[in-house]
Amino acid sequence: MSQWIVTPDKFLTDEESKKLRRMCEEAAIIAKSKGNQMAVRNRLIIEMALGTGLRVSELANLKIDDIHIRKGQNSLIVNNGKGDKDRVVPYASMILLSSPEERAEMALRLMEEGWKAIKIRIHHATMAEDIRTVEMARDAVGDGMTITVDANQAESNGTWQPGIQWDYQRAADTALVMQDLGVYWLEEPLRGFEFDQLAQLNASVRMPIAGGEGLPGLHDFFRACQQNVYDILQPEVLVLHGLTAMRKVGTLAEFHGKQIVPHNGGGNLGVIAHLHLVASWRHAPFLEILHDPPIGDYMQGFSIMKNPPIVDSDGLISVPQGPGLGVEIDHDLIKT
Repeated sequence: MSQWIVTPDKFLTDEESKKLRRMCEEAAIIAKSKGNQMAVRNRLIIEMALGTGLRVSELANLKIDDIHIRKGQNSLIVNNGKGDKDRVVPYASMILLSSPEERAEMALRLMEEGWKAIKIRIHHATMAEDIRTVEMARDAVGDGMTITVDANQAESNGTWQPGIQWDYQRAADTALVMQDLGVYWLEEPLRGFEFDQLAQLNASVRMPIAGGEGLPGLHDFFRACQQNVYDILQPEVLVLHGLTAMRKVGTLAEFHGKQIVPHNGGGNLGVIAHLHLVASWRHAPFLEILHDPPIGDYMQGFSIMKNPPIVDSDGLISVPQGPGLGVEIDHDLIKT
């Protein structure tokens, strides 16, 4: 009897998948003629595994209510197979470095529209202005909104950095104040590969330190996890060059007991890909959406789609349920 052993570095080729399907189909036909339905069940399990990417444990726990067959389309949709989420919590990611007064006004307006979380950039000329920005936003929304902050200190993987450059002391002092203000995370307080200092900072505060949008390889995230550099990993599909690597980072985060919140994905189809990933991960609390109206409304990036998902009045965004990414490109926008 053939043995099929699949590990992270050994996977089934297309030909092997076809062979496995043929074996299951033949076994099911023989078993069904004898009144044995177990081989039919086994064939269904194999087809589900190959067609959806579900893990064995997820297949074993799948309920009939999670499966929706599309009549006449020879397809099915599996809901709640992985992260048990049909909708996820997006956070409005600010694009501009703005004044404390404007950010407080924006936070309040977004909360009133239903948004549950916001990310504010804090890399003003002085630490005092950074603190005032977050203090005013917190005063405006109270406990009604999750606030995260981004220091934007890892704009490059080298020594180049636009604007104000933080040293360790400013990062540490800022982190303590942000922690006292109830900030959910402090993002990229130092350059991306300053792993030793980032790990030291992470160990010194209860508030999570987040980052990783510029890390280009799985090995970088492995090192970051080993050194406990971040509590929240933020991989970017446009940097990692695809969803396969993103899924591996998700598994790595889960193994090390960390959360994962992907970087913004470029504002259009990348966000939709991230939406599916966040829905599939139980350790992903948020989806980043660039939304800083009027100059950066998220619907501007989504306008290339005929059926874009929207943030509803509950502050949630639904996972598209169509084939592929679940959205359709507006071909009228494509010049031929």
